[in-house]
Amino acid sequence: MERFKFPLISAGIVVVVLLVAYMAWISPEGSKLSKLNTQEATLTSQEQGLSADIAHLRVEGGHLVANCTHLSERVAQIPVAPDEGAFLTQIDALATSTGTSLPGYTFSLPSATSGAPTTSASTTMPFITVTLNFSGTYSQVTAFLNGLDKLGRLYAVQSYSLKQPNQSSVSSSGTPIILPASAISYEVTLVGNIYYNPTQKDVCAKSSLP
Repeated sequence: MERFKFPLISAGIVVVVLLVAYMAWISPEGSKLSKLNTQEATLTSQEQGLSADIAHLRVEGGHLVANCTHLSERVAQIPVAPDEGAFLTQIDALATSTGTSLPGYTFSLPSATSGAPTTSASTTMPFITVTLNFSGTYSQVTAFLNGLDKLGRLYAVQSYSLKQPNQSSVSSSGTPIILPASAISYEVTLVGNIYYNPTQKDVCAKSSLP
């Protein structure tokens, strides 16, 4: 047994040394390698996400000029002040140019519960409700409505009514008379809002457009 004593002790020492080396160096290094692999996978995923974001921003950047032009047109339709007088002046001019009769209109200033100025707790822009009463032939009314859409001031229609008179009458002999389209007058009432935004900012005003 004595001759096996020293080999066994040597083998035990080697095993202990290997265990110590494993615990002190190999195992931590393996753990570090596993963490590095996890970090690598995470960074690769983030890189792919950033690459997709960059590609999307490049596409959107190509539309920047067109988008800012479109935004500027919309900003112009919503001034910073109510300016209802200018709007009604445009309405009068439109009625004259289209030949429609505009016997009157009414407007109401925004109240505390309707159209109140924008606050941090509300995204509703202040507005003025304008009611337009006008009449004319089919072509005149159509021209007025088309012109209203091109005034350059946003007029959002909330409700409308159309009165169409009888298109025929009876002669003294009892014979029905069909009136021509040019002789038929329509009465229209539009109720809509014109908006304004005192806190309005043109986000494209200071942009460096390509």
